[in-house]
Amino acid sequence: MKSSIRRVRHLLPRGEAEVWAPVSGRYGVPAYGCKYLYTAGVLREFIGAAGLLVGQGQYFAAASLSLNGAELVGRCVSERTEQGVTQRLRNGLGYLENLEAAAAGEQLPEADALVKLRGFTAHPTLEPPVGSELQFSHAAFGYLLDRLALAADRLWTDADASVVRKFSGAKIAPMRADGDNRYVETLLAHIDAGHTPGTRIPYEESWRGRTAAVVGR
Repeated sequence: MKSSIRRVRHLLPRGEAEVWAPVSGRYGVPAYGCKYLYTAGVLREFIGAAGLLVGQGQYFAAASLSLNGAELVGRCVSERTEQGVTQRLRNGLGYLENLEAAAAGEQLPEADALVKLRGFTAHPTLEPPVGSELQFSHAAFGYLLDRLALAADRLWTDADASVVRKFSGAKIAPMRADGDNRYVETLLAHIDAGHTPGTRIPYEESWRGRTAAVVGR
């Protein structure tokens, strides 16, 4: 991955290419690679921040961040004609579920329950969804954050032609923090050190390996 990120030949469509050209010129990485680095870097931040909160038992905010990450994944794998936050979230959750088969005896969180939970975390004056107490669990976060970490890798390593096309066209623009493209620069250094985006994420000890049976009804 260290060298392939700098040699990627996938192109961005008009509009996206112009957005990422300045970042590409600064780091010497093709625009598609820069867009991926940024996206994976943002995913790492969602995962790391959620992991910190899970470790402190602050599940409400952790759920919001985790499901924001799922929506970002959904944006990466959705057709541009598929509009709306809920649809992108559902697409993201579907992609995460299909990344690998569930372990023996593992019951995955239901997408409908997670979508309702996302609505509740965004609008806490709403009535909590039925079964929400099952979603606020170490097992549920272990599942979500583990799959998001997998997605950070697989959006590069296992992207087929369909995913490449959808990701290329997804409306994702780089946000600068204090004038720097921090996500691109930080993740590029992480990869150059021999790691993949989905590994060595801060606070991962709070959720790695915690994917026991979970279900939301």
